[in-house]
Amino acid sequence: MATRYTAFISYSHKDTVWARWLQRQLETYRVPKAFSHAHKTSQKLGKVFRDRDDLASGQNLSEHLTQALEHADNLLVICSPSAAVSPWVNQEIEYFKSLGRGDRIFCLLIEGGAESLPVAVQSDSLGRPLEPLAADPRRNADGKRLAKLKIISGLLNTNLDQLVRREAVRQQRQLISVAALCVSVLGIGLWALFAEREKQFQINSNIESTVQLTEYTEQQYNYIDKASLRFVSELLNRYLIRFDTSELTDDQRVAVANTYRVLGNAGFWLGNTAAARRDLAQSKALYIAASTKNPGDITLAKERAFADFYLGRTYLEKDEFEPARALMASYAEQILQLYDDHPNHAGLLAESVYAPTALLAISLEQSARLTPALKSAIDQAERAATNALLIAPKNIELLQAYSSVMEYAADGHTKSCHIAEALSYRERAVIVAQEALVQDTKNREYQSNVANALYALADNQLNVLDVTVALKHIIEARNIIKNLYATDPDNQYLAGQNLNYALTVLALLTYHPDVMLLTPTDDQLALDDLVAELSSQEALTRATQNNIEPKLLLRLANAAMAAGQPARANTYSQQMLAAVKRRSDVEMTQYYSLIYAIQQRILGNTLSPELAKQVSAMTPQNNENCQSRFERWMIAVLNNATNAANGHAFDLWRLGDRGTEIAFFSRQLGLVFPPEPEPHDS
Repeated sequence: MATRYTAFISYSHKDTVWARWLQRQLETYRVPKAFSHAHKTSQKLGKVFRDRDDLASGQNLSEHLTQALEHADNLLVICSPSAAVSPWVNQEIEYFKSLGRGDRIFCLLIEGGAESLPVAVQSDSLGRPLEPLAADPRRNADGKRLAKLKIISGLLNTNLDQLVRREAVRQQRQLISVAALCVSVLGIGLWALFAEREKQFQINSNIESTVQLTEYTEQQYNYIDKASLRFVSELLNRYLIRFDTSELTDDQRVAVANTYRVLGNAGFWLGNTAAARRDLAQSKALYIAASTKNPGDITLAKERAFADFYLGRTYLEKDEFEPARALMASYAEQILQLYDDHPNHAGLLAESVYAPTALLAISLEQSARLTPALKSAIDQAERAATNALLIAPKNIELLQAYSSVMEYAADGHTKSCHIAEALSYRERAVIVAQEALVQDTKNREYQSNVANALYALADNQLNVLDVTVALKHIIEARNIIKNLYATDPDNQYLAGQNLNYALTVLALLTYHPDVMLLTPTDDQLALDDLVAELSSQEALTRATQNNIEPKLLLRLANAAMAAGQPARANTYSQQMLAAVKRRSDVEMTQYYSLIYAIQQRILGNTLSPELAKQVSAMTPQNNENCQSRFERWMIAVLNNATNAANGHAFDLWRLGDRGTEIAFFSRQLGLVFPPEPEPHDS
């Protein structure tokens, strides 16, 4: 016989914490005895169905959800902006209405106003307007206690005032009886019992506060600045130190595990890697214990897999590839196995894209060129992302995942200087990133993603000399980042992005000076102002912090050469070489040493005997990427191997690398560009 449910909770996965809270409040609630006797009802409300995640496995409701809806007496809808646009929440509401129960729908409004009510909840199956009971648990509205009682009064089909009065009487009687018992009977056991109950009350209170703060932090990751995130993290730490996990219930341990994860991710975004790894490892241990204890719980199995992903990300960020690959591979293996075993389970569709994408990210970092293994990783991730969007084309999570795959694929093709292929992927990444932003225009992460996608696209467009379109995209990207940075000036990531974009604008004005005539009045680019901004001590300090000091000095030197300022250009060129020598990166040192030598030849300066000897002994790299091909061109030029230099330049032109330093240096050296297709020197 199928399980009967008092209520089915419909919600967006972003509102999981509220759904958990509502389920826990209803299933643990005891109807006042006097009320249950008068109305001949049980003191227990009954079982509440809460599917653990958003439906994301297909266009239609899966069988286990339709069965649960059919056996539910009421539908509870967690209303928020996310729920309002969720096709799955609306499908669940429509299906419930088709069962003839449109009058048994109750809403918990947790964010926003009327616009947060899903369209499907506002009418019955015949299209007639409905006014479902809406409770608001926020402090400036009903508050949690009254909101809970509003929902319960709807479930019991009774007057709210009557239930509130009965509840107040019961609580008063309980308080009096406990107090009287403790005062009149001084037995150690009863005092211990009272103390234990008080302790549990404090634990429950702290858990509830922690869950609320955790939920807030999860929701606000992409909307608040780092200073606010740091403040919230400190509050979370104050709560976590109060818990001895051995004293918690299973549900409470899971809540604490999620809090440690949120805290760890906050540490990751704040740049505190050690703290992030500590908190994420603690979260992982708690999820492993919970999953082991409940082997049939798919959601806990998912969370156990996520623990490896989040921890692996902290190693990937620091280029510690071996532990990163091991953790990401573990995450992907667990997720893909779950998806194979439960293809219709809610929430696993997006993960079926994230898993191969995580492996692609690792392969990309470890590959120097577009190897067959990297190409295979790109194909697998692209296939998974495409298939998922065919199933749920408007799912914002899948749109973001698809955009990421496109960016990774473009980066992979750039490894072998396949500019045209990379350009195609960049264009798709921009389109999809913009589609996601349309659905959540205030999301700072989505704004940043659009800017990054536009910037990468513009960079490739400059390569193929599509200058006008590149200019439009650069201005758009830089304006987004400047606005984000203005509202979060302590954010070093945004500071680095803002500087990087400014350097791209400088290169554009240096290599294509006529482009200033193409800029709209509101976005007029002033080369002198930009040079002044980028040559300041503040810009140099920021470039050093973001590991792009040599790039900054390179662009300033080139701009000075183009402006006919040889002394200034020479100063920047020498500072660039000195900045590179302070590092222990052999590959970077060779690249910038060659650029320095080319700049000195353009300026008519003689290299020091030591550097001249080093340059003449440099061996061209055999990598297929644009940088290695550019290095081979510079070595040929410095060795006066004209045919070889021309051949390398032609290869870069043929591949689409036409608007970068090689074109600029060729013009400065008086070399023909575009090059003629001539054979390489041996």
